[in-house]
Amino acid sequence: MNKFKPFFYKTALTLSLILFAAKISPAIIVDKIVAVVNGEIITLNELQKLEKDIQKLDKDEETGSNSELSQILLNKLIDKKLQLQLAAKKQINVSDQQIQAALAEIKRQNDIKSDADFKKALSAQGISLEEFIQQWKENTILTLLVKREIGGQIEISDQETEGYYREHQAEFTHLDELRAQHILFYLPADATAEQISSKEEKAKIILEKLKQGEDFAVLAGQFSDDPSAEKGGDLGYFHMGEIIPALEEALLSLAPGQISEIVKTGFGLHIVKLNEYKRHTLENDPDLREDVKQRVYREKSKEHMTRWMEKLRKEANIRIMY
Repeated sequence: MNKFKPFFYKTALTLSLILFAAKISPAIIVDKIVAVVNGEIITLNELQKLEKDIQKLDKDEETGSNSELSQILLNKLIDKKLQLQLAAKKQINVSDQQIQAALAEIKRQNDIKSDADFKKALSAQGISLEEFIQQWKENTILTLLVKREIGGQIEISDQETEGYYREHQAEFTHLDELRAQHILFYLPADATAEQISSKEEKAKIILEKLKQGEDFAVLAGQFSDDPSAEKGGDLGYFHMGEIIPALEEALLSLAPGQISEIVKTGFGLHIVKLNEYKRHTLENDPDLREDVKQRVYREKSKEHMTRWMEKLRKEANIRIMY
């Protein structure tokens, strides 16, 4: 059961405006009202429940003072109420069949075999099945609403995608691939001065042979202490960030075909050769282009969302009593 993922929290926080809900029983003594949105109330109990949920999620993060957090979350609840009212007006809903299909998929993804186990898993996260279904239903409705009201208004041109990539190119270098060869002169952590001197001398001799044009693969096979020696020191293709930083730095200073000077690391002494640098660009990587396009879309969505919510609030009758 500890493999169960807290998926209902992740779902509930996918959009900043899609938040948790609380049900109010008419049999309970009337709760304090903290806001009225077009005649529909938000209670203190709803706000406090949301505060607890957020604090549970962000227990290791600084969330500011209780007063600040309460005001932020109250505004989120107001925004959510406005969106749900608009969704009802536009007759956006989800069917029981869709709910059951979603629950079945969630159980499948979390390897939950029975309804009883599902309820236990939810209970361990402090939520009932009924509350979870209500949250999923509201979140789905809000997602459909936002997609209809905002998604259709956003278009991303090639110029915007390419402009964003140029401005944020450094954020995508981890996708670039290198192919290199490597010779290692291994030194243990407790190597003596004599051992270090001997390896340094050996490395200098091999480096000089390489500079004179001797074959890197042959020398790696004869002298390298790395397992790659069997393949002529070939490390194959790897992405940025996947090798020792000192070796990556040395490789990035080289042009394809060039050989580095001796590089010292905690493993010993190294000589590396850059064979190929494969840069991923919008032109040669469709996945990268789509990733950049989605980033632009998310930024524009935030802008549209802000303007949309400002309009909803302006047209609404909102009273805050908190």
